[in-house]
Parts: sequence; structure tokens; C-alpha cells
Amino acid sequence: MSSLELVAFSPEQIQLIKRSICCPAHREATNDELALFVGQCKRTQLDPFAKQIYAIFRFDKRLNREVMTVQTGIDGFRVIAERTGRYLGHVGTWWCGEDEQWKEVWLSKTPPKAAKVTVRKIVDGQISDTTAVAHWSEYVDDKSPMWKTMPANQLAKCAEAKALRQAFPNDLSGLYTSDEMAQADARPLARDAAIEAAAEEMPEHASGTEADELTREIQALLDELVEQHGWTAAKAAAKMDGHRTLEQKQRLLGELSRAIEAAQQAGVPA
Repeated sequence: MSSLELVAFSPEQIQLIKRSICCPAHREATNDELALFVGQCKRTQLDPFAKQIYAIFRFDKRLNREVMTVQTGIDGFRVIAERTGRYLGHVGTWWCGEDEQWKEVWLSKTPPKAAKVTVRKIVDGQISDTTAVAHWSEYVDDKSPMWKTMPANQLAKCAEAKALRQAFPNDLSGLYTSDEMAQADARPLARDAAIEAAAEEMPEHASGTEADELTREIQALLDELVEQHGWTAAKAAAKMDGHRTLEQKQRLLGELSRAIEAAQQAGVPA
């Protein structure tokens, strides 16, 4: 049974979603925003009426308007990954501090500087590992009680969500957990999520396997450019905008590879 059959909405339900779930504070949701949110519900098979998936609007000063992010929890990510039939769980969680030594248990009263999670899945009968690192400075919400009382756990959930999204881009692209977006009010990440969600939608004729691999490679290069070479999240998101076909993604992959190579040779941000 397809996701469209599992999560289908009547016209009345669509209007209810627009009025009560996908609703900015100071305006009505656009048709594109509504279509994006409903499309994510169908693709992920999560029920907005059961509060499994949310449309969160935040004000973006650069655009001078509210922008939408589609969010869920880490359990929702795990459910989506499990439904693919390829998910094998994740291999532990590691944390590190200023000493850059990875540890399986975090006992220090000082929050970790980074968390690392490896997600496993089956690809062509072989076990494939996808590892992602979440940095404290990029995700911490200083005003959140959860981040103050359970810092290692919160950062670990961000690393796991990042690894799951990289491992299953066709199922999780454009979808973020509330833990990852906790800092969004301080940093304009909502626009990046909306752009990424729209840009990564592949046309019907595209090969799922090839699209999946290209999306994963592009996202890895963008992460490297942001984390190591001074790119902003907005700049990375802008690069994704408009690259929807396989040919466009292949050109973008080459462009990003050249940007990283040039940055490494020059020793300055790309």
C-alpha cells in the first residue's frame, strides 16, 4: 500500500489543516506552503491530526515574512526509516569534548562539544553505515530547560536525526526534528528547510536510486562547506534551489567538489 493510500485527506480535511495546523500567525498559508506540508504528510505517512508532524512558522528577517518548516520528533524519524524495510537501527552514540576524544558515555557536568551517531541500513544486500556529527554550538538552545538538564541526550538526538536524513534522503529530506530546530529563533534555519524540501523533490521520471545517491553526496558536500569552509546555511540552501533534475544535480555536485578543492588549496573559506 502506498503512502498516498495510507495518508489521504478529504477537501474538508485539507481546509481544516490550512485553518488549524498549517497556519502562520499573521497571514493565511499560501497554496505552495499547504501543498508542501500535505505532500510531506503523505510522503512520510505521518498524521498531522495525531500531532505526529507539524508545520512551524517563524519570522525570517531577511525575507520580512514568516517561513515554514515541517517538523516531527526523533521517534517519527525512526518510524519513517523503519517503514523503508532497510533500516537496521543505529550503532551507539559517541560524544567528545575539547580534547576531541570520542566517548561512549558522557559523565562530565560540562556539555559535550559534539555528538556522533552511525545509522545502518541494507543496500543491495550489504550493510551500509552513515555517520553524522552534531556540534554543540550549532544546535544548543540556551533558553530550553531540556538543553540545560539533558545536554548530551539532546545533542545525540540531533546527530541521530542528521544521520537518518543522510541515510534516507528520499524519505526524510526537508523534514526536521524539534530538537534540531530549537535554535531556529536565533538563526534563520526555517527558510533553509523549506528551500531544501522543495529543491530535493525529484521529477517522476527520475531514477530513485540515482537520485538518492546524488542527494546524499550533495548534502555531504554542503555540510562540509558549512562546517569547515565558512559557508552559511543560507548560502548552502541557495545552491540547492533550482537543482531538481538528475542533470542539474550532477552539475551541482561537480561545482561543489571544485569549491571544496579550491578552498583546501587556498586554505581559506570557499
